[in-house]
Amino acid sequence: MDEFFRFLLTTGSGADYFFNAAMNLEKQDTVRLRLRFYQGCYYAMTKSPGAAKAAFDEVGASELLKIPEIGAARDWAEHGF
Repeated sequence: MDEFFRFLLTTGSGADYFFNAAMNLEKQDTVRLRLRFYQGCYYAMTKSPGAAKAAFDEVGASELLKIPEIGAARDWAEHGF
């Protein structure tokens, strides 16, 4: 997990491209949803509040079960980031 966040924090890493490509290729809804949540985290870290809110709202609106990122997204969208 440390390597994942180090990748996200590396300037010019292409993280946004990576997330979009991975979500387009992924077949499982749960994995796509989790990727979208972490994309929202990336947007929050890079000071893009509008994009982060959109990602968290999308994840928070999901009705999938047993996905902890859904609760985290709702919390972030409700209480700010």
